[in-house]
Amino acid sequence: MFQIRTEHLRSLEGDDFAVRLAAFLSELFPDAQELPHAELTGSVREQIGRSINYGFVAEEDVASYVVTAWLLGKSFDIDFPAAVQILHSLDVPEVRAARLEEWTKVLFAALEEAN
Repeated sequence: MFQIRTEHLRSLEGDDFAVRLAAFLSELFPDAQELPHAELTGSVREQIGRSINYGFVAEEDVASYVVTAWLLGKSFDIDFPAAVQILHSLDVPEVRAARLEEWTKVLFAALEEAN
């Protein structure tokens, strides 16, 4: 079993990663560009904290969680039963993050097809 060390938490919660992730969201999503920088970065920090609660420590895994939260809403992790199932599974964090990303893609593809 892995153990989250304090330096992992500090690096993920640090301004540098949150700022980089906020910039990434701004590049991908025009509506993210509309938010003031401090508000967007604060929202990203909040979601980073939530992702850590699910054991995500690798930047890529955290980014998958944060992007999903941006797309589906801040409380997607409790609002969508499929997300709850994925996040609480016994899979390693990397697998859960990949499953979360794939589920989000499938969800959006189904929504697009329905329209």
